[in-house]
Amino acid sequence: MECDAIIVGGGLSGLATGWHRQLRDEHVCVLDRSDTPGGVVQTIKQDGYRVEAGPNTLMVNDRRVMDLIDGVGLADRMVEATPDASKRFLVKNGEVIAAPMSPKDLWNTPLFSTQAKRQLLTEVFRGKYLGRDEESLADFVRRRLGAEWLDQAVQPMVSGVYAGDPERLSVRYAMPALYQMEQDAGSLLLGGIRKMLKPSPHRMKRKLVSFRDGMDELPQAMAEKLGDAYVSGVEITQLSQTNSGWKACWRSDHGGGEEQELEAKELVLSVPAFALTTLPLAPELREKLQRLAEIPYAPVNVVALGFDRSQVGHALDGFGMLIPDREGQPILGSLFSSTLFPGRAPEGKVLLTCFIGGRLHPERAAVVDRDLVDATVSSLRDLLGVNGDPEFQHIVRWERAIPQMEIGHGQYLEQIAELEKQWLGLQIGGNFRYGISAPQCLLAGI
Repeated sequence: MECDAIIVGGGLSGLATGWHRQLRDEHVCVLDRSDTPGGVVQTIKQDGYRVEAGPNTLMVNDRRVMDLIDGVGLADRMVEATPDASKRFLVKNGEVIAAPMSPKDLWNTPLFSTQAKRQLLTEVFRGKYLGRDEESLADFVRRRLGAEWLDQAVQPMVSGVYAGDPERLSVRYAMPALYQMEQDAGSLLLGGIRKMLKPSPHRMKRKLVSFRDGMDELPQAMAEKLGDAYVSGVEITQLSQTNSGWKACWRSDHGGGEEQELEAKELVLSVPAFALTTLPLAPELREKLQRLAEIPYAPVNVVALGFDRSQVGHALDGFGMLIPDREGQPILGSLFSSTLFPGRAPEGKVLLTCFIGGRLHPERAAVVDRDLVDATVSSLRDLLGVNGDPEFQHIVRWERAIPQMEIGHGQYLEQIAELEKQWLGLQIGGNFRYGISAPQCLLAGI
């Protein structure tokens, strides 16, 4: 058999690459080692609770993402976050405080000192970075906004997005929008205004969404639409270059255990960076991919706890809370999952999804389940007024959860480009290249 592209990996990026290529009338084959599509996008349904093991939400502000959702038949299954989800909380000195959502709120908030607020207002007068070395996100923020904005806002935000360390993350690759604003306008404020005014054919009104039964509805629908082009439970035995392209050999339970073979013009590797060297490629190529396997990943544990509503003192009237590292709490933050979307907890109950570990404190992710729960409940008791033990708990451990775009990440991207030149028909994708957010993954292969 022959096709246009063999895609290795059944996470969001691999599925999206297959979907977009099929729309262009290409014949594709998506090979997934897992028995279920979606990679880290998994929804656990237990005891009336719905727990997201990976991304909890999907921000839709690009029409191409909306077109994909509609194209796989999920437009009527999509649910928007409740109005309360627009409210976010930050912790300062042990107090959970609503983040400012307007200029008036910003000026009145106790989260930042008067000096820090003035530094924000005078940001437009600071020039571009003139240094020769690559700048970390932390240095970028300190230079433009000051240390207080880094410690109180950006560091916890980075923990929520990357579970990362802003001292090590590259502003250019981890936060390219911020980097580009300074490059284009010499200022974050002016760059943000310019970006809003700049017309975009794909921009749409922002929607924070999930699906009725959880986020895993999306990869399941994508796999169903791919039909026979999606093959799960695969053990790949060979990936080799041919005179006309690439050949894949594999076995799967669905194929009765017999080896199958397929040739294609292109081979797309859409797996985590650390998994590239486990693929049965030519030794020469596998050796070159070894460098990409050095891309660091942050360990993260998801600790989902269910309580009776009467056990939680806080109103839980928001998206969740982020906790600066200087607060000394063991958790990075918590999502108020049962506030975000309906059906995430039984009637009269609440679900709190908390995160432990990250690049700053990987040792915290290594403790046993009981200690994880005890540490999480201790934080929730301090911050949200939780009393008693949870009636429901579920823990998901990701030893390598999120790739880190740290200083020097550009060298990895250069190597990928060089490999694709050397090995005709090879493409290396995945969130370590195009971005870690779910929307960025869904735009892969477009």
